[in-house]
This record gives sequence, C-alpha cells and structure tokens, in this order.
Amino acid sequence: MIIEHWTEDRDPKRIKRILEKIEKLWRDSPDLRFGQFIQNIFGSSIRDQPIYFKEDDEVEKILDYLLGRKNS
Repeated sequence: MIIEHWTEDRDPKRIKRILEKIEKLWRDSPDLRFGQFIQNIFGSSIRDQPIYFKEDDEVEKILDYLLGRKNS
C-alpha cells in the first residue's frame, strides 16, 4: 500500500461522508461491481482530470451533483 505524506491535514470525517454518498448512489445499481460503478461515475463525470488528482472536496461535489439529479 502506498501512503503519501500530505503537508495539510484532511478532515477524517470526510471519509464517512463521502462513503455514505457513494453507497447511496451504488445502491441504485447493485449489480455493478465496485470498479464498474466507480468508472461509470468518474470516468464520465471528470474528463478534465483523472480522479487520482482530484481533491476530496471536488469528488464530493460530483457525488452531490449526481445525488441531486437522482432526487429530482
């Protein structure tokens, strides 16, 4: 496992918050494997930059957008 040392502290609470959003979206497509689900969301949602380079707040905004579309 590669662990990078960051110079800034990240809020540990973001992990649960982001995972709960992923769970809500993934439950709509339970037959998808996790990799398929992630590729479907982030492969089509972020064309400008691979997910590896996205900050968590940017990923969370994408998830919020998709959850908003789901609920409308």
